[in-house]
Amino acid sequence: MGRRVGAILACLVLGVGSSVAVLALARQSGRLDLADRVAVMGVLAAALGHVALAVLLTVRRQHWPLRDREPGSIIGFVAWLSIVAGVIGATSLLGGPGRARFVRGVPVSDAFDFLLAATLYTLPGVTLLIMKLVTFRHAGGSAPTPAGRGPGVPATSARNDGAPFFIDFAGRFPRGQVHVRWSQRPRPTTPALDRLITSAWETERRAAQQSGRLLYDGPLARLVRAEARAEDVLLELGPTSYREFIGTHLHNTGEALAAGVDCLAHAIGVSAVVMTADGYLALGRRSERVVYHGGFLHPFGGMVEQLGEGGGVSMDVFGSIIREAQEELGVKPHEVSDVVLIGLVRDRALHQPELIFDLSIRFTRDEVRAVFDANAPDAEHTAVEFVHGDPETVLAFLDPARQLTPVAEAAVLLHGRHHWGADWYEQTCYVRYGELPSLASPSEEAEKVSG
Repeated sequence: MGRRVGAILACLVLGVGSSVAVLALARQSGRLDLADRVAVMGVLAAALGHVALAVLLTVRRQHWPLRDREPGSIIGFVAWLSIVAGVIGATSLLGGPGRARFVRGVPVSDAFDFLLAATLYTLPGVTLLIMKLVTFRHAGGSAPTPAGRGPGVPATSARNDGAPFFIDFAGRFPRGQVHVRWSQRPRPTTPALDRLITSAWETERRAAQQSGRLLYDGPLARLVRAEARAEDVLLELGPTSYREFIGTHLHNTGEALAAGVDCLAHAIGVSAVVMTADGYLALGRRSERVVYHGGFLHPFGGMVEQLGEGGGVSMDVFGSIIREAQEELGVKPHEVSDVVLIGLVRDRALHQPELIFDLSIRFTRDEVRAVFDANAPDAEHTAVEFVHGDPETVLAFLDPARQLTPVAEAAVLLHGRHHWGADWYEQTCYVRYGELPSLASPSEEAEKVSG
């Protein structure tokens, strides 16, 4: 936040200051030759560019630095145009060799005065170019790493392709602040997409039979809408199925997005960063038998299933994550000391929405190891891995070599944001990804597909 405010103030000072100076010169337009007028126009363009950049930084709050798209290209063009205009304007001080010259009554030395004037005329354009480099992330590159980066974290660990997940919202929401509403509105679809879903399901069913993996089409909860407010969260859920999840998230995602964002199953999942009583974070190493992200570290959790009797549906996302902890870790509900919702994220490739929880248990690390059963029927994890829950250790833990799923990375980062503050979170994101994770919705991906 401080870097953004500093950039806004710098742009305003440079823009307004240059405008005042150049307008004072422009009032003497009768005494300016053509080259001088070109320089005045160049300085004025750079001044307006600074003001425009300040406005852009004020309006766009989702990313820092900004994404380098059309506005960044325009500002860069204006900066270079201003620099060229400044050099052209300084040519009024060049005369024939060996001739003593006076310009508007002032004796000049051709080369020195040309360089001095060119420097002064081009300075606003140069500063605009620097501000553009600071405030925009370049495609294929990384943003400047902020000062105060955590110790022991190399700058080379930053990715060039950004975060592998979207963040819909982040915060701290206990059970009483999360409201769930059920909607019977079905998932919109098209005949062509339905045929693709059927084909994908048959493909996965045959693969499951060959590998001995259990696969069934159970009813799941679909995220229709999520609204995070200052004090609470509203989740509107509706019906979907595992079959639709397979057919629109694991397969045919591009086709589903092209048909419309709502055509995705949006089967909502729950994942927890499990915190032990002796201060460790626990993640599971996924089995190679699972449908996706086999062999990767992932939070403990699963998908939210429809529960209810007599045609009614009762959704309790907190109950869902506690049940998942019991099934996957052997932790009984009374052994959970605290659980809080800290965010909603989406794997950038799968687009599946995932609620992220902080879940504290009364077990120590050794007790978790003792009750965890990797040989349980349909066990999704082969091992539990731990990291000590302090900022520096977690920073080092976020290493690509550990093979964390996108949801695992997001969960650990949101845990850090919840416990160690926004500064730790932002600095870690810059080191890992060169940017803050995108708040973009799947609708932006749909626009890319249709475009």
